[in-house]
Amino acid sequence: MASIDEPPPLTNNVDGEVDLDGMDNIDEIDIDEVNAWLDEMYECDEDDEDEECEDEEEDDEEDEDEEEEDDEEWEDDGDEQSEYEDDDVDEEDPIEIEKRLYKFHPSDENFKESDLEERKKRRFLIGQHSFYDLADPHLENALDPLDLAAEEEGLEAEEKKRRGLKAEKDFYKDTCKELGVTPDRKVLASLRELTMDLTGYGMNSKEIVALCKLLERNNHVEFLCLSGNAAGTEGGLAIAELITNNETITTYELAGTEIVEAFEAICNAIAQNLCVMHLNFSRNELEDIDMPHIKKVLREAPLLRSLKLSGNQIKDNGLRHIGLGLKDNQSLELIDLSFNKIFGENKAGIFFTACADHPTLRIINLRRNFIRDEGGKGVGRALGNAQLEELDASFNLMEAASAQSMARGLGRHKQRPIKTVKLELQRFRQEHGAAILKPLANKNLEMPDFELLDFGFMLDIHTTFIAAKEKALKVHPDLKIIHGQTYGLDKAKGPDHKQLVIRKADAVCTSFETTLVMLMEELAKEKKELTVAEFRKFIKQCNLYKDKSVTEAFEKVFEKPGTGFVDAVAILEAFDKEYPGKRFIPEPTEEEEMEEKPKEEKKKKGKGKGKGKNKAKGQDKVGKKGGKGKKK
Repeated sequence: MASIDEPPPLTNNVDGEVDLDGMDNIDEIDIDEVNAWLDEMYECDEDDEDEECEDEEEDDEEDEDEEEEDDEEWEDDGDEQSEYEDDDVDEEDPIEIEKRLYKFHPSDENFKESDLEERKKRRFLIGQHSFYDLADPHLENALDPLDLAAEEEGLEAEEKKRRGLKAEKDFYKDTCKELGVTPDRKVLASLRELTMDLTGYGMNSKEIVALCKLLERNNHVEFLCLSGNAAGTEGGLAIAELITNNETITTYELAGTEIVEAFEAICNAIAQNLCVMHLNFSRNELEDIDMPHIKKVLREAPLLRSLKLSGNQIKDNGLRHIGLGLKDNQSLELIDLSFNKIFGENKAGIFFTACADHPTLRIINLRRNFIRDEGGKGVGRALGNAQLEELDASFNLMEAASAQSMARGLGRHKQRPIKTVKLELQRFRQEHGAAILKPLANKNLEMPDFELLDFGFMLDIHTTFIAAKEKALKVHPDLKIIHGQTYGLDKAKGPDHKQLVIRKADAVCTSFETTLVMLMEELAKEKKELTVAEFRKFIKQCNLYKDKSVTEAFEKVFEKPGTGFVDAVAILEAFDKEYPGKRFIPEPTEEEEMEEKPKEEKKKKGKGKGKGKNKAKGQDKVGKKGGKGKKK
C-alpha cells in the first residue's frame, strides 16, 4: 500500500460536523496543499486496492462478531439502560457552542472594517471547496462572488475622467501657445471646481480668449467670475461665443471688464441660452443706448434670477427700456441700479409700475441716484410689491410727496415678507418720517420679518416722529428704526445745529475720495470769513457740492448774522468739538502770536476788573452787615 502523507488538520467529529479545535489561525490553511493531498489519496495502485479490499472484509467480519456480543450485553443491562434514558440531559448554551466553533473569529470589539474585505475573500475560497459553512454575523453574503463588473466600470469611469482632464489641459496649453500667452495655473487647477474665480486677476483680452475656448469644452464650472479683467472687445466676443456654446455655466460676473463694444453680442447670446441665471454688468460705462439689449435679455432669458447694472451711466430713457423688459419677465428676483443717473421721471415711471406688479421680484437697489419727488412716488409704488423683501433708495433727493407714496406702499398688503427698507440721507423732515411710520402702527398689517427701517441722518427729529416711532414699535417690537439725533426733549434751547451739520457732511464725504478731515485742513488755510460765493467755490474741492442740502446748511448755520459772510473759524471749532484730535492743527506763526497777545491781555484785565468790583461789593455788604450788628 502506497504511503500517503497525513492530511491537513481537518477532521470530522462523531456527529459529522467539522472539528475546529486547534484552528485558531485560519490563515494557516493552504488550499493548494489540500488539493494536492486529495489528488494523492485517489492515485492508488490496483494491487494496493485489492489488499485494501481483503483487509476490509476481515474487518467487517470482526465488526459483526463485536456487534452480536454488544447486543447480548444490552439485553442483560436493560434496566440500567432505561434509567440512563430517563435522566435529563443538560443542553449546552448556544453562545458557548458558537464561541467554541468560531473562536478563531475576532470579537465584535476588536473587529475592524479594514479586515472586512480580506475576510470576504477567505470565506469565498473556503466556501468554494465546501470544507464547512461559517455563520459570521459581520459578513452577510460573504459566499457570493465579488461584483467585479461594477469595479471595472468604476475604474473605467475614473480613467475616462482622467483622460478628459488631460485632454482639456493639453488643449488649453496649445491654445495659449497659438495666442502667445502663458497658461495660467489657477485656470488649470479650477477645471473640476464649481467656481472659477478670477476676479481682479489682471488678465488681458488674449488670455480671456484662451480661457473661453477652454470652457466651451468644460462641463464642470458653473460660476465664472471675470470682474476687474480687461476683456475688451476681443475678449467680450469670446465671452459671447462661450455663452452660446456652454450649457453649464449659470453665473457670469463681468463687472468692470470693458465689454461695451461687444455688449450686444453678449446679450444676444444670453437670450438664446437657457441656463444663465445671474448676470453682473456693473461698472462697464453702459448708457441708455445699450439698454434695449437688456430689454431683450429680460424678455427672452427664462431662468434669469439677478441682474446687476450698478455704476453705469443709465438715465431715465434707459430705465424705460428696462421697465419694458421687466414687464414681460417672470423670473427676476434681484435688480441693482445703484450709482447711476436716474431721476425716475416722465416715461421712466413704467419701470416702477413693472416692479410693483412683478410676481417674483424680491430685492430692488436704487442707491445713489438723483430721484426726486416724482421718481420717489414711483419708488413708493414699487414698495407696494407683495413679494418685496429689500428696498434701498438711500442717498437720493426725495421729499414730502415721496414719503406719502411710501406710506401707501407699505400699507398696501395685509401680509408681506418685507425685511429691510433703507432711506438714508433724503430731504425728509420729521413729519415725513412720521408719515412713513404711520402704517406700521396698524395691527392688521402682518410683517413678521421686518427688521430694519433706516432713515439715516435726519436734521430735525422731534416729538412728532418720536410719537409715530413708539406706536410702530408697539406693533413691531423687533423692528430697528435708525434715525438722527433727537432734540428738544432734554434741551429747552433746541439742538446744536452746528454739530448736526458737521455729522451730515461727514456722512456724505465717506462715500467720496475727499474726506471731511481733508476739507477742514484746507479750510484752515483760507480766510477766517468767506463770502457765500467764496465758500461755494471752496466747497467744490470736495463732492459736498453735489448735495445742495449740505451746502445750504453750512451757509445757514455758520453765517454771521447781517454780514453775508460764512464764519470759517466757527466751522473748524464745531468740527474739532465733534471729532477732537482728528484734524492736524499747525503751530501758530509769530505774527499770529503777536496778534493774539493783546487780545489775551485784554481778557485778563477784564476778568481782573470784574473780580475787584465783586470783592469791593462783597466788602460793602459785610460792612453793612457789621454796622447793623454794632447798632444792635
